[in-house]
Amino acid sequence: MNRALEKAMPVARTLRLLASLSRNHLPLLAGALTSIVVATTFALAVPIAARGNRGLDLNSLEKIDNIFLTLALISVAIGVATAMRVYFINRLADEVTNDLRGQLFSRLLVQPLEFHQQQPSTELLSRLTSDIEHLRIAIGVSFSVAIRSGIMLAGAVTMLFITDPGLALLTIAAIPFASVPIAVGSKHLRTSARDYNDLLAQSRVVAAEALGHIRAVKDFAREPFETERHAATLNASVSGARRRTTWQSVLTALSLIVMLLGITAVLWTGTHKVMDRTLSAGQLGQFAMYAVMCGMAAAALLDTWGALQRSAGATDRITAFGDLPHHEAQETRLVQALQGCIRFENVDFWYAAAPDRPVLRRLNLDIAKGEKVAIVGASGAGKSTLLSLLLRLHPVRAGAIFIDGHDISTFQPASIRNAIGTISQAPAIFGRSVLENIRYGKLDATDEDVRNAAVSSGADAFISELPAGYDEPLGERGARLSGGQQQRVAIARALLKRADILLLDEPTSALDSHAEQAVHDHVFGTGTGPTTLIVAHRLQTILAADRIVLIDEGAVAATGSHEELLIRSARYRDLIRPQMQAMVE
Repeated sequence: MNRALEKAMPVARTLRLLASLSRNHLPLLAGALTSIVVATTFALAVPIAARGNRGLDLNSLEKIDNIFLTLALISVAIGVATAMRVYFINRLADEVTNDLRGQLFSRLLVQPLEFHQQQPSTELLSRLTSDIEHLRIAIGVSFSVAIRSGIMLAGAVTMLFITDPGLALLTIAAIPFASVPIAVGSKHLRTSARDYNDLLAQSRVVAAEALGHIRAVKDFAREPFETERHAATLNASVSGARRRTTWQSVLTALSLIVMLLGITAVLWTGTHKVMDRTLSAGQLGQFAMYAVMCGMAAAALLDTWGALQRSAGATDRITAFGDLPHHEAQETRLVQALQGCIRFENVDFWYAAAPDRPVLRRLNLDIAKGEKVAIVGASGAGKSTLLSLLLRLHPVRAGAIFIDGHDISTFQPASIRNAIGTISQAPAIFGRSVLENIRYGKLDATDEDVRNAAVSSGADAFISELPAGYDEPLGERGARLSGGQQQRVAIARALLKRADILLLDEPTSALDSHAEQAVHDHVFGTGTGPTTLIVAHRLQTILAADRIVLIDEGAVAATGSHEELLIRSARYRDLIRPQMQAMVE
């Protein structure tokens, strides 16, 4: 009993998911069910219509004509009802899967950054595409076939008993034997289908990595290596597909053989009854047609069961992502307006994947409103982590971070991020127009606002030279722009927000000295301006700050002006000595 329940649970999960998703589209569901019932009912009427009231009278052309006219009308009705079924069921499948994709995509976007760092993007895309496509097929094909076959089986069995109860019992007795191979092999079929989908997802990951880093592939002439690597994953997936197909073929063949042998035995018995004159030839013909319907319906139900078993893996993965919590919606407090005062108080932090390697240790730092602070330190010291924590991309493990005296953990993360401008070392450029890329920083900005931000970042000059200017699409990941041009677009995006706090992570690393000076003039210009934290390695940027904070081994090692740190901090002198020597030379 427990084993039977275990086998049925994956299918039950799939059916529950499909039922819950269909509730929002009841008119389409009602139309699909109605058309299925109508088409199946007319199909069940065919044997009765073909036999006539008293059997097929070959001596009466009028009766023959009436029978075939009735069959023609039934055929038209079946055709119309089937067309309606196809329309409603496919509309339902499309609507449901579109809803599911939207819900799943929205749920993935609000997951914390750590979740996305642990999940390959290609794996997430596979859930949004291939797994949901499995469910679309389950709705568009399996759902329709299951209902139609269930009604057909019930109607055919009823008519079998009406025609000849004895033969009907013999027919029904043969059906369970056909389900034995499916019952025995469904677990293997489900496992092989899940393994195949996992292997196919791995091949997508390999392909996406190679295409996403095509420059590195070509720089190192690794086309043959990546081709072989991808071929290995494809061969593994083909092997998985072969196992799945083998199980599917064997189970289908065994079920069909058992079922056809049962029907043959029933017809053999019925023929003997005709010879004994206990059953008319017309009744046997009608019984045979219903027996075939019964067998076809049972076979279709068994095949549908197998299809639902194969889609169970996709259902499990989708359900797992669908059950992810709404991390971003736990707090209700919104940021109204910022003054820009920042305080880190005894902050500890480590990444979830490496709890034994703390990045920050009891870090304390106060930043005044409007202050421009350069954060310096060796690679891995925790400089960029400070910016991520301010944006609540990661939760602090101990201590707290305050903005204007308020603990940022009490604010909605999206509210904080909307109030802070950010520029990263590796800018995110979308394959949209220049205008859309810059406006991404402030969606309600006017075209004039966008242009002013581009002028401030030094991007307006090269944008104006593009064939379509600000309407020029930039290609995937900004492929049509140089690294420096991408950086200027990203800087313009951040400046467009006119935020009271500005976070910059080595923003001028890809700029020439002229463009870098233009950015410095805007960010570090006269007046208070936004509170600015800038992770810096270049001496020109460091010298432009009001104050320098040295991070070493996850804590503030020293703070002060350039001149003060040269005197007080040997670690600071070691960091900047190479650049100072280069300037002298």
